[in-house]
Amino acid sequence: MRKMRPRLAKIKERLLMATAIEAMQQMELYKVQYQSHFLARFLCSLFRFQSLLSLYRVITDHLAHRDQVARYLRAAQISMLSRR
Repeated sequence: MRKMRPRLAKIKERLLMATAIEAMQQMELYKVQYQSHFLARFLCSLFRFQSLLSLYRVITDHLAHRDQVARYLRAAQISMLSRR
């Protein structure tokens, strides 16, 4: 994006009133000159969101069943101590 800022500024200066032409030229700049496709960026964002959602689910499930996990671990410790 930093590389494109000067060119985008030139486009905006040149076409103050023609917003449709400006949008078309910006898309051409993204697609042709820098091989940047908006769907690729969208999919990356979607993947990040999905991974954050998964992390949230793991944490909330852990917090919801924390007492059950603690009981299981105590029972396992007691059984290991009784075997000695």
